[in-house]
Amino acid sequence: MAKVDLRRIGHKHSEETKKKISDANKGRVFSDAWIHNLSLAHKGQVSWRKGKKFVDTEVSKEKRKAYIRNWKSKNKNRILEATRAWSKKNRVHITTLARLYYRANKQKELDRVRLKKYGISGNEYREILKRQGGKCPICRNSIVKNLSVDHDHATGKIRGLICNPCNLAIANAGDSPDRLRAMAKYLEGTA
Repeated sequence: MAKVDLRRIGHKHSEETKKKISDANKGRVFSDAWIHNLSLAHKGQVSWRKGKKFVDTEVSKEKRKAYIRNWKSKNKNRILEATRAWSKKNRVHITTLARLYYRANKQKELDRVRLKKYGISGNEYREILKRQGGKCPICRNSIVKNLSVDHDHATGKIRGLICNPCNLAIANAGDSPDRLRAMAKYLEGTA
C-alpha cells in the first residue's frame, strides 16, 4: 500500500464543522499582541509571485481575449437566452435609458436612423436641406422640425426632403403621379 502525504491532499471540513468554526469566529476581536505576534511570525516572508513575470502582459491579454472569443462562440445560445431573459425582466429600465439617450442625443439618433433606413448620412441630409433652402419643395413652407426623407419605394432612390403633410399625401396616393394629378384636377373642378 502506497503512503499518502496528507499535507498535499489538504483537509476539507464538513459543512457542520465549517458552521461551528464560522460561529466561533463571529464577533471575535483579535488583540494587538496577537496581531503583533502574527506579523512577527511572517516577518521577512515575500510572496513567491511578487516581482516575477512569468508571462508577458500583452501575451496574457491576447490569450484571455482568445479564450473569451472561443467561449462566446461555443455558448452563443446560452448567452442569447440569458440576454433575452434579462431584457424581458428589465424592459422598463431599457426603454427609460433609451428615451434619456434619445433626448440627450436627438440629432445623432435621427442621423443613425436615417443612415439605417435610407442609407443617407447626417451630413448628406443637411447638404440636401441646404440646397432646398430649408423649405419643402412641394408646398414651399419653411420647416423648423426635421423634414421627411422622400424616396422611391421601388428603387430606394432619394428624391428629396419634404414636410410631413406632403409626404403623407404622396404616400396616400400610392406614389402615383396620375393619382395626384387626378386629385389636383378634382380639387380645381370643385373649387
